[in-house]
Amino acid sequence: MAQNIQFKKISQCFLCGSKKRVLKYKINSFKIKFQYKQCLKCGMFYMDPMVSRASVPKLYEKGYYTGEADYSYFDESKNKKVVIAARLSQVKNISKFVNLNNARLLDIGCSFGGFLEAVSKLYPSCDLYGTEISDFAYHHLKKNSKTKIFKGDINQTNFPPQFFDVITMLEVIEHLPSPRKDLGTVQKLLKPGGLLVIQTPNVGSLEARIKKGRFTNFLPGHLVLFSRKTLRQLLKRAGFKVKKLYYVDIDPLSYSKYKLFQKECKEPSRNLIEHYFRFICQLFQTLIGHINFGNFSIAGGMTCYATKS
Repeated sequence: MAQNIQFKKISQCFLCGSKKRVLKYKINSFKIKFQYKQCLKCGMFYMDPMVSRASVPKLYEKGYYTGEADYSYFDESKNKKVVIAARLSQVKNISKFVNLNNARLLDIGCSFGGFLEAVSKLYPSCDLYGTEISDFAYHHLKKNSKTKIFKGDINQTNFPPQFFDVITMLEVIEHLPSPRKDLGTVQKLLKPGGLLVIQTPNVGSLEARIKKGRFTNFLPGHLVLFSRKTLRQLLKRAGFKVKKLYYVDIDPLSYSKYKLFQKECKEPSRNLIEHYFRFICQLFQTLIGHINFGNFSIAGGMTCYATKS
């Protein structure tokens, strides 16, 4: 488990520069205690004090993936078929915005490489790259994949400018202590008109407002949290134009629940009424996730497609 996590006080909002903020939530449900503040000018949510950049990799040691940490991630290495099926759906969505044949794609925070593998299945001519800060995930991927993987964050790589056609950040940007700086690097690495895909929690959703401090995305590794409004502001300032923002998209964890319901309903020893009820609840949750009013939505997550201006 993560040890000796260091925190750094935040002097101002990274999005608008304002020093005016208010304490929103103190999170004490993990061994690592932390709190979120909200900027009174732009509405940005961020951890303060925040886990330092040097300590961030310590959050993603082996225990994060194996379940030993109390903020563990969905272990993609043990659910590969489910992950690939979910990622294939994501790849098909991305292909609506860009031609992936012979494209050069970078997946930032690629974990065990499930998304990159899905791309290679549908578009074998796509030139694939990935970055990963976790030693555990990096060595697992290097051992089991031929994809070009680089250890470290995006600012530590030596890719030439305008090198990529597509860059993906799937459930990544909320883990970054300096997302504005990182998006500046991403902007330089993309070709003119290149596509950026961001999937991240939505702190402005009804789910977040109802659950308040119990919102499931208030985690030790989630250093910054966006609403639709603040994500659009960040992308605009970083030199991107938002093409489409969806409140619901496929992710491995949701897809695994769906597949579990399918499996259970096929087992005669199970109570079919119970499982059909659970499936309907899951379907209803997905459908209401599409409901939104301007910057307000019900769903707790969002996926954004943006192009380099």
